[in-house]
Amino acid sequence: MVLNPPMKRHISIIPLPGVMIALCFALSHRAVAEITTHLVTEDSWIHGLSSTIPQGAGSDLRICPTASYWIYLKFNVSAVSGFVTDVELRMNRFGGRRPEEISVYLISDDSWSEATLTGVNRPAPVSPPNATALGTGLAVAPHDAWNSQALADAIAQEAAGDGVLTLMVREDPAGSLDVRNYFSKEAPRPDDEKPRLVITTATERIDPQWLVADVASGTKPSFDFDATGRIHVMGMTEISGGEVWHADAGAMFGPWTPNVLTNGYFYGPGDILVDSNGTVHLAWHNHDLPGPMYAAVPSGGPVQILNIDNPGLHDGWDNALASSPLGTLHQSSVYPSGFGAAQSLQYGSLNGTAWTYEASIAGSGSFMYGLATSLAMDQNGNPHIAYCGSTGWIRRAEFGHLGH
Repeated sequence: MVLNPPMKRHISIIPLPGVMIALCFALSHRAVAEITTHLVTEDSWIHGLSSTIPQGAGSDLRICPTASYWIYLKFNVSAVSGFVTDVELRMNRFGGRRPEEISVYLISDDSWSEATLTGVNRPAPVSPPNATALGTGLAVAPHDAWNSQALADAIAQEAAGDGVLTLMVREDPAGSLDVRNYFSKEAPRPDDEKPRLVITTATERIDPQWLVADVASGTKPSFDFDATGRIHVMGMTEISGGEVWHADAGAMFGPWTPNVLTNGYFYGPGDILVDSNGTVHLAWHNHDLPGPMYAAVPSGGPVQILNIDNPGLHDGWDNALASSPLGTLHQSSVYPSGFGAAQSLQYGSLNGTAWTYEASIAGSGSFMYGLATSLAMDQNGNPHIAYCGSTGWIRRAEFGHLGH
């Protein structure tokens, strides 16, 4: 039978090692663009989280991870109107290394003043988690820049609100002891060397256009967005000695830095899902240790990899993931007919760190691998799985649907 399958995040491409995975997004083209520059209205930095001496009158702004030097910037964005299509925070660095580890954060409390800001009275949230970063830095001579859709969305939000935007800039706490120095608004320098926002707006939306950005080398990608709009991509190489990797970026043009999670002999399609806590979940088939594999990449935590189930079956192909309204992770996969399955559809759910797994779902029938599964949860938290019941790749596809 044929049913309306749930919308999938999968993008299938020819499974050849070394193929470059690309993201392709449809974006609304904006017309009548206007570019404006907004100089910082107040800026300062804190000399450690317990500091009590304001630094707002100085000519420089400082960042250091281990000493907790954080920069605070305030902008008047009340005049911003229309659609914010692009934005770049720019600061000119005159000391320290490149800014790749430096992130920018939205601070909702605008009541601080550069004349009184200290580590003790810094505005809430006093220590935003890394998962809430609006973007990471990039050296673009002659300045450093932060550019992301999340930053554009924050400006649009504040422009429609009180018209005041506060940004905090800091380095990852795990960074090395290295002080970065930037010119402040009090520095005897030209305006184009002081902290500033360069904002592009448009007055209308017209026909969609597609933008394409290369991510990394691999096959059978899957992707998802986290709660901040950050993009997460999974890819793999389907060869002996291959790899499964995860990459994320604040905007589609990156920068992308794939993190190899494990090496071995793997098959997809795999799937990726980011939960409300920012933990990245991935599933794929392990051909060396036949079975479904699972990895969790917590925000700021160590990667956890385990075999979901290994009852001696050559199973766990064609993975799909979904999350229930309560946050429980669910997984579907295939035990192929070619490896002896009488009932090929499989289903599992994760409770904390333990999986409950049905290696063969009665009534699903015996069918081939490589034809994918699709998993979705209904409004009552019940899983539904769509799959193809064909026993070969060249015969007419027969679709099935099972649900709790």
